[in-house]
Amino acid sequence: MYRSRGRDPLRLLLPLIVVLLWLGAALAFSGAFDAGAGTRAEGPPFDAAQARASRVWQGAPGARLGVNLDGTELAAADLDATLADLADAGFRWVRFTLPWDVIEPQRGQYDWSMPDAVFAALARHPALESVVVLNGSPAWARRPVDVENSMAPPLERADFGAFAAQVAGRYGEQITYYQVWDQANIAPHWGARPVDPADYLGLLREGAIQLRAADVDAVILSGALAPTTESGGANLSDLAYLDTLYALGGEQWFDIVAIQPYGFSDTPDAPGAADRLNLGRAALLHDVMARHGQGAQPLWATAFGWNALPAGWAGPPSPWGQVSASEQAAYAARALELGGNEWGWLGPMFWAAACPQRPPDDPWRGFALCDATGNSRLVATALTAATGAPPVMPPGDHAPDHPAVTYGDGWRVTPTAADPSRTGDRLTLDFNGAGAALNIQGGPFWAIYRITVDGEPANALPLDDSGAAYLVLYDPLSELRVVTVARDLPFGPHRLELVAEGGWGQWALQGYRITGPVSATRNLVGWALLGLALLGTAIWAWALSAWGGAGRLAGSMTDLLDIAAAQPDPLYWIAGAVLLIWLVNAQGLAATLAALAALGVIFMLRPDASLPLIAFSIPFWPRPEALLGRQFSTFEILAWLGLAGLAARALLDALAGRRKPAGPRGLDWPVLAFLTAGLLATLTADYTQVALREYRTVFLGGALVYLLVSRAYVPGGRPFSSWPTLDGLMLGAVFVSGIALWQLASGQGIIQAEGVWRVRAFYGSPNNLALYLDRIVPLALAVGVFGAARRLPYALAALITGAACLATFSRGALLLGLPAGIAAVLIGGAWRARRLWPVGLLAGLAAVGALALALLARTPRMTGAFDWRSGTGFLRLRLWRSGLRMALDHPLLGVGPDNFLYAYRTQYIQPDAWAEPNLNHPHNVVLDLWTRMGLIGLIAGAWLILATALRGWRIFRDGSPVVWPIALGLLGGLAAALAHGLIDNSFFLVDLMALFMLTAGLFQRFSPALKVSQPTLVVRK
Repeated sequence: MYRSRGRDPLRLLLPLIVVLLWLGAALAFSGAFDAGAGTRAEGPPFDAAQARASRVWQGAPGARLGVNLDGTELAAADLDATLADLADAGFRWVRFTLPWDVIEPQRGQYDWSMPDAVFAALARHPALESVVVLNGSPAWARRPVDVENSMAPPLERADFGAFAAQVAGRYGEQITYYQVWDQANIAPHWGARPVDPADYLGLLREGAIQLRAADVDAVILSGALAPTTESGGANLSDLAYLDTLYALGGEQWFDIVAIQPYGFSDTPDAPGAADRLNLGRAALLHDVMARHGQGAQPLWATAFGWNALPAGWAGPPSPWGQVSASEQAAYAARALELGGNEWGWLGPMFWAAACPQRPPDDPWRGFALCDATGNSRLVATALTAATGAPPVMPPGDHAPDHPAVTYGDGWRVTPTAADPSRTGDRLTLDFNGAGAALNIQGGPFWAIYRITVDGEPANALPLDDSGAAYLVLYDPLSELRVVTVARDLPFGPHRLELVAEGGWGQWALQGYRITGPVSATRNLVGWALLGLALLGTAIWAWALSAWGGAGRLAGSMTDLLDIAAAQPDPLYWIAGAVLLIWLVNAQGLAATLAALAALGVIFMLRPDASLPLIAFSIPFWPRPEALLGRQFSTFEILAWLGLAGLAARALLDALAGRRKPAGPRGLDWPVLAFLTAGLLATLTADYTQVALREYRTVFLGGALVYLLVSRAYVPGGRPFSSWPTLDGLMLGAVFVSGIALWQLASGQGIIQAEGVWRVRAFYGSPNNLALYLDRIVPLALAVGVFGAARRLPYALAALITGAACLATFSRGALLLGLPAGIAAVLIGGAWRARRLWPVGLLAGLAAVGALALALLARTPRMTGAFDWRSGTGFLRLRLWRSGLRMALDHPLLGVGPDNFLYAYRTQYIQPDAWAEPNLNHPHNVVLDLWTRMGLIGLIAGAWLILATALRGWRIFRDGSPVVWPIALGLLGGLAAALAHGLIDNSFFLVDLMALFMLTAGLFQRFSPALKVSQPTLVVRK
């Protein structure tokens, strides 16, 4: 049966599938699918607020351990002795209820005798911190249907708010942690009505507002969620209940989530499941928090434990499961170990009961720490033993004053930052994890931390000449960043030692992050998706060529466009130039959009008309134009407009059957590989926005030039000429060079440094101008000396651009770039033209250059280049060493486009190279490709450069007298780029990438066998 191509589902789904596969691979490599137990230093920002809020309980198990006291214990005469015993046993928290129905039996009439006695006793035991539960409504406040149920909520929320305010006003000096209601997700704690998260949220809001008003330091715990798997009515799953609270925006009314993950009959390590009740349910509840973006909010186990009834128990069975006394003790100790060392998100853990005075047949006795005679049970001994463990920092974010950190005498330590007082101050950190990172506030000061882990240099930091690992604090942007110092450690206990060198008075150390075991999920998923994405891309490319055109349209429109496109060429060049001037000087949105629309029409009529303007605008990229509230270079605007014009015209011609789109061929493949490698590196970069900006302006900008130069055509079957593009390129270079020479003559805008005057035209640095010009000079020289056309204007351009390049006093241009480019042109021209005089000219230029360098050798500008102990040469060697270490640390995908600066100055800079911290590339073409895009990018870049050079060589060798001088000049520019790139930038600036891609595009356009066929280049007389 015939199926319309336009409705073929495969045609619609295949591109979407390929895009989704690439996106999935990028997300996997960026860590979105990481299933590790701890947070990654490269992942979410350091949560300083959470670290400070949790500092009081993280560390040794004893700092995390609490216990629940019931009313019989609070009212007992021996309460003081009970509290003393708990403190001696290592408990640091007690949780108990302040029953509203007991304290306010009649509206406005309060009986504070019980709480007064409790808080008086607590004041005598300052080692214990209390959590009070506000629960139990009095009869006068309940609904009529709940008159017999003291655990039911009140009819009017304001009544509860008034009670909460009274408690906070009376005991606020002693209370920090208030829990609003208890187990509101099960009966009978929500009265006779079905449980309702929205209704409870109203009560929680009332309590939070009143408590915070009466006690500004109040920390609010949500009502503890009882474990249940039921789906509604009288009981609602704690997972569903918490999910609903977050969905309703309830997180603003509580600071801590309270849960009750009883172990029931499972071991502590049993995984959680929605239909199973055990300790692992705590992880499921934390997952709910994370899904709502609240994974950093504290989560406390306000009641946990295993029930172990005594032998011969004759009372009712335990509804909380049953284990033996020895299992109870072992499980309790393991639960504390899990909470302290592996679940960094879990706060204090409160054992279910201390020694309540309950009836002999009450199964709650199975949680008690003492037996009926008052003697300690095995579980009490196990918990006490666990509290004696030394402080260890678990996975998660932690404040500087965490008890697991031991500071030397010189440190000043607060909950928000730590600061040394002199060089040599050290600290020691014991942590349990697979990696460690520091939260660092850098600044415009020079200081470093030298760090070891388990006695060895920290494996995620660079090494200095002595082999010591160091972390650089210098950062002119003063950014707060999380710096990984150790990674890929065996999960377990480790010791980190840090020695400060400088930096006192800066409070640079602002927290710690410990990472848990990182699973292989991320890498496996990432590589699997990447393989599928590559396969899908290949299938898509094949399908596109097999499917052919999308259909036909009537040719009347293209006939009209062809008539307009047949107008004389100068008309388009002049119109384009006028519109460009209009665009640059347009005032207001309407004028700007009108200029863009007019240029778009010109480029659609004649796609080749965009090329001279784009080539001319290349050196003006440092001067952006405001467009729709954002900054774009004129070059970028023209390139995208050119693409739009070419795409629109090509689509119309294809629909009309006038022109069949060509598939990838020749240099298209290495260009695509280069762009793909850059995209992967961009999506996995630490500073993604910075990387995306460079990818847009440099990678895509260069790709647009290549695409337009290699694919632009003249509609109507007329031949395409490359001369307008080359002429536009040369005019732009001459214009910029003229500005530079005017600066030299007038003394305006120059940079006076190291004994010389240096010009820069529109560029921020003379070196940037030199990098552009020493690629232009060989083209102008080749055409001016050996060309069959345009010899005089190009020879004049060679003199102007060469003089401007010399006036930059760029060491890379004078010593490497220009000599390599000029030598390539003169030697190649001598061989191709079978003449000896170019070699003589080269020898003369070499002699003049040697004399000039000898005169300049006395200036500091030149002497520093060869100073291998402290000058530029020394700093360059240190930079290359740092770049190599950065590349080895990020071998596959690099640090990302334009991310070198941030990694170098804050992590990889050598301590003795601090004089030049703000370098945004490694000043070497190999290291630049490797650090920016990893080995994938290095291979793709090498393939692209080599393929371009080989194709250019064939064109130069076999080309006509018109073509080979152009190919020779472009090859000379490539030689200059590679030579200058040995010690400076190579291709990763807008103009440098544009020039290289223009070269590749022209080589792609020229036929390698130009002696036989030369249809793509026409000399217009």
